[in-house]
Amino acid sequence: MQISNIYLLVCLTVTMFSAQETDFYISTELLTKPILTVHPYDTVWEGNSVTLTCLYETNKPKETELTYKWYREWGPLSEGILQNQYTINSAQQSHTGNYWCEVTIKKSSTEKKKSDKMKVTVKELFTNPTLTITPTVIWEGDTVTLMCSSVTRLSRTQLHYEYFKKSYLRQKSRINTGTIHSAQQSNAGWYICEAEAEGKRIAKKNSNWVSVIVKG
Repeated sequence: MQISNIYLLVCLTVTMFSAQETDFYISTELLTKPILTVHPYDTVWEGNSVTLTCLYETNKPKETELTYKWYREWGPLSEGILQNQYTINSAQQSHTGNYWCEVTIKKSSTEKKKSDKMKVTVKELFTNPTLTITPTVIWEGDTVTLMCSSVTRLSRTQLHYEYFKKSYLRQKSRINTGTIHSAQQSNAGWYICEAEAEGKRIAKKNSNWVSVIVKG
């Protein structure tokens, strides 16, 4: 009977010590694994802004500073910044990819934690334009029509169009058609058009080059 009681006492003591040791380990872990959130959505249109936030729980003293590092597939986007947010202003399709963050206790190279990866997708707002010129072979004095066609993926998206011959601007318009009246030899050459979305900071998109031949 005494042996059983002693064995039980030893088991209880070991169990209590293990529990205390576990509690001690939890209480001394300064950082939890961060959680990455995306605002407003993880899928956005070109030209919109996206903000990534690195959330975590910590038992650190108030005076301890944390730094944040942001990553994409090919490597770091920032080096040890103090803000837990990373903003992509005027997102482009090239910003599509997997992102994650790393939290580090400042002045410590060992106390750091990384979040899981989260994919951000930037959708195309409008397609690359196609330039159509009718006709492409004309006589002097004829009229030529240029049409710059692009498909918008979001309603109420207003596009602006520009027409170029070689390297100089030929015409600029909010409508997608242009006209060359009474064509001359000087109108012969290669043409291209560009499209851009009104009110959006998106890179202009170019069409194919089209040749116009003017016969005398």
